[in-house]
Amino acid sequence: MHDNTFHPDTQAVVENWPESYPTSFRNGEVLKEDYSDPDRVILQVKTKENGFLVLADTWYPGWEAYIDGQRTEIFVTNGVQRGIYIEGAGTHEVEFRFVSKSFLAGVATSLATLLLFAGLTIYLSRRDKTHPTPQPAEK
Repeated sequence: MHDNTFHPDTQAVVENWPESYPTSFRNGEVLKEDYSDPDRVILQVKTKENGFLVLADTWYPGWEAYIDGQRTEIFVTNGVQRGIYIEGAGTHEVEFRFVSKSFLAGVATSLATLLLFAGLTIYLSRRDKTHPTPQPAEK
């Protein structure tokens, strides 16, 4: 990227690019973009053939990408950006969604704790009914 022959407007450095994928693309265009939700980006793109879309947003774990509703791999592009391979010519809906893994882990832990507490409460409640506490004898 520090080479004078690198042109970021038409070239990208992509990490873990599969050897079976093409390495040269024609320009496509973004027809619509929706950034109204901070955890979601929706784009309508038009490609003349297979393409590669570089989103100028920062790559971060937790982002998922979908092309026409089908999940696709996100490639770290230019060291800090997100990029996806778009297979096939035509108009495509591209959606990026942020799904926080730590938030989901917190929800799962909270639900497990709640279920454990509810189960223990029910168990103790039933145990007390089937095994009443002995009362002291009256004198």
